[in-house]
Amino acid sequence: MSATTLSTRNTRKTNTNNFKATHLFVKEEGRWYIDLPGFIEQGFGTKGNLEMVQGADTMCDILADYTHSVSLNITLKQTAQTELVATRIQNLCPYGRYYRVEKVDAITLERSFVLDMWLCPVTKYVFGGKYPKTIYLSKN
Repeated sequence: MSATTLSTRNTRKTNTNNFKATHLFVKEEGRWYIDLPGFIEQGFGTKGNLEMVQGADTMCDILADYTHSVSLNITLKQTAQTELVATRIQNLCPYGRYYRVEKVDAITLERSFVLDMWLCPVTKYVFGGKYPKTIYLSKN
């Protein structure tokens, strides 16, 4: 699994506008996880910290077409391939952030509401220490 996951540690020193990563998300026993072995190996947390919850699991179901895995391209700039846009909407928690997820029409670029989700502090690990204002997602 982790062979298809690009390390985001190297992107920490690059301009955030150029951020691009591909990550594998896997559904095990009805629960979605991001395949991020470096997070665990470096002692930042456990597999439980990598679970997709509070809407992020539903987003994975949608992008995976209700299968058990999906590889996602994650960027901070919209591309022609962008399928979903997650925009930060709330900072009500002492940790984690809420995002509004919208589907992007490939032809008109119009957006339609899909769901709201909460992203845990692992997001900061992926994006080099901060919660991005907007995250663009597409299937790899």
